[in-house]
Amino acid sequence: MRRIVKQATNKCVICRRVAGKPYADPIAAPLPGYCVQTSNPFEVTVVDFTCALHIKRDNRDTKVYTCLFTCAATRAVHLELVPNLTIKSFLNAFKRFTARRSLPRLMILDSATTYIAARDQIKTLMDSPEVNNYLAEKRATWKFIPWYGGFWERIIWTN
Repeated sequence: MRRIVKQATNKCVICRRVAGKPYADPIAAPLPGYCVQTSNPFEVTVVDFTCALHIKRDNRDTKVYTCLFTCAATRAVHLELVPNLTIKSFLNAFKRFTARRSLPRLMILDSATTYIAARDQIKTLMDSPEVNNYLAEKRATWKFIPWYGGFWERIIWTN
């Protein structure tokens, strides 16, 4: 009799739904060390650029970009508007950021930027000797990661 009841309840969709076990939680991937260590805000900073924003200046449409500085530990955000993706405008934005917040110990940028058209320009910007010399002088290290960043890409799309 037990076998017949078990067969009937296994075929019944409602019985399986009520008596069934829930799905197990997936195993979470380990977070990078810089995200979980106690540190000052913006000690480990992630830098990314958003898409071009079209603004009206002197009755003309011009493009400006937003340089997004995100703290890896606290997820705090600092935004700087840059007129273009040149070395000079990035260094000015970085100087304003460090004057306002602090000098980061580690700066991270994803290799694949949000917009394919700007990828080469941002890559040459970050690989330029002028930017590297400035960061070496300030004792900040720069690190490219080969994938899209998780939390800071989400911040770009929610803003």
